Order: sequence, then C-alpha cells, then structure tokens
Amino acid sequence: MVELKELSNDAIALLKSLNTRIDSRVISKASTLKPQVVSIASRFIDISNMLVKMFEGISEKYGDVKADEVVRIEPSWTISVIDEKLIITRLKPTVVSISFSKQDSKITVSSKKHHLEIQPGSIRLRRLGMSVDFDPGDPDNILNKINEIKYLLREIAYIIELVTSAFEKKLA
Repeated sequence: MVELKELSNDAIALLKSLNTRIDSRVISKASTLKPQVVSIASRFIDISNMLVKMFEGISEKYGDVKADEVVRIEPSWTISVIDEKLIITRLKPTVVSISFSKQDSKITVSSKKHHLEIQPGSIRLRRLGMSVDFDPGDPDNILNKINEIKYLLREIAYIIELVTSAFEKKLA
C-alpha cells in the first residue's frame, strides 16, 4: 500500500530532476542561447518549484493519508490516494486537478481546457485541439516549437500559480 508521503516524495524527486536537467542543459548555457528559450526554461523551473512547494506542504500536513483514502480539506479541495496516484482537486470556482502517478512517473495538471504533463525528459502541453510535446532540457527542441509552447504555456502557468498560491493559504 502506497501512502501519500511516499507519492509526494516521488513527485518532488521528479520535479527536482526536471529542474536539474533544465538548469544543466539550458540555464547554464544562457549566454549562448536565444533569450526566449532561456525565458521558457526559467518559466518551467518556476512552475516546477511551485509544484514542489505544494507537494512538500501536502506531505508535511497530510503525510499519513493511506491508499484508497480521500481527505476533504475544505468544501472545495480534496486530496486522494488511489491506485498509486496522488490526486489534488480544487472544485470551485473551476475544477483543477493536479496528480502524480507513480506507475507512469508523471505529474499532470488539468483544467477544463488546459493540460500539462511532466515526465522525466518530456513535457506535453495541450489546450483544446492543440498539443505540443518537447524536451525542456533541449534548447533546439524548445526553439523549434517556441511559438506553440509560449501560447500554450501562458494559461496553464497562470492556472498553476493561482492554484498553488491558494493551496498554500489553505495549508497555513
């Protein structure tokens, strides 16, 4: 049986490895890369750090939650551990779900129109019918898809900022 604390720690490890990959392959070479590529890479590090803080807070406060258990934090927030997945859901004002799947080693952020998947070595952004997959540690891959990434990243980054800051207030 997998507990919330273990899933949170695995999610944090995934996000920190993403940060290290981006930092070593993009940020450290910033002087030789286009500013837009460095900006996008930095934005993913910021998103990753926000998610790390959220998973750390959950682990600290709700680490004893067992498998197949759902905890309602407030009327609009739930945390559940189901089938080796940690799922954090905000129900109001709009539904936003942040989940970590141990089996797939994947973090997913979803809302009605937006979707972000973080896996070791790849990121997928989706909005309605548009989708882009790329390696955040590969400056050339980012540069080739820069317009799609910028367009899709704008809204999902805003959603993540709102949700993580609201969740931090709930944990305080």
